[in-house]
Amino acid sequence: LKSEEREVNTFCKTLGFYAPNTRFKPTSSYLIQRQNKLLVLDAGVGIKSKLIEYVVGNNILPENITIVISHNHIDHVAGLFSIGDFMIENFLNRKIKVYMSDTSEKFYDWYGKVLKKYSSVFEVSVLDENSKFYFCDMCVEFCKTNHCEDKIKSYAIKISSNYSSFVYTSDIASVDNKLKRFISNTDVVMVDSGNPVKRIKTLSGYHGITKENVYNILEKSVRKVCLTHIKGCFSTQDYINSLYPDTKEYVSVVKSNNEFDIFTGEENKKYPHILTSLA
Repeated sequence: LKSEEREVNTFCKTLGFYAPNTRFKPTSSYLIQRQNKLLVLDAGVGIKSKLIEYVVGNNILPENITIVISHNHIDHVAGLFSIGDFMIENFLNRKIKVYMSDTSEKFYDWYGKVLKKYSSVFEVSVLDENSKFYFCDMCVEFCKTNHCEDKIKSYAIKISSNYSSFVYTSDIASVDNKLKRFISNTDVVMVDSGNPVKRIKTLSGYHGITKENVYNILEKSVRKVCLTHIKGCFSTQDYINSLYPDTKEYVSVVKSNNEFDIFTGEENKKYPHILTSLA
């Protein structure tokens, strides 16, 4: 689809940032606005104020917001609690749609706590591989990934229009055959890459994406790989270019507060009025 034919409201706003006083950094949260509706991919710790500022500034009603949680780790899900508290205080009779898995971290029952405390303001649906819904005219589908070795269910998220498609993998341990099929012929794949140098195993799962992972994604006819959720010392484009010298035009870094077209990976320069800056 030519750029002049493409609808202009398919930009993604990255909210993830470094929470200075916690070990849970960087956090993940991404906003996609289309018409008067908002799709939020993950809601990591500390994103409430930025999200509320965006919602208020763009006159988005709670019932037009959908939040999808890729997996129940604190840097992807904990923001639901502060958002829920805000909703109870200000919009008790209105609900935000929430999609999340029913598994929780070893030390905390995120799903159970959300249901118990926020059922009055969240309409919660349990995610599985057969989950599917429409965000305006775009189809949203899911694929289970292997980030946590089945300790916690983790899902990649695909958003498709009639012409283009975008996948957010969240954290992944590897690009297995199931994920390869899911991302095949996708325009843009956004990966929470953590440490882009090597894969590290922690108590909560695997973190970090290897060069092999990125090449496995590109070989499935993916046009662009966007790396997010990167530790600060690795987050410059020059550093990423040094890692991928032979494919650097296809691999880019997306930092906090960036805006980019989810179907091209290009930064939002032509339509700066589409999304209000949250800086």
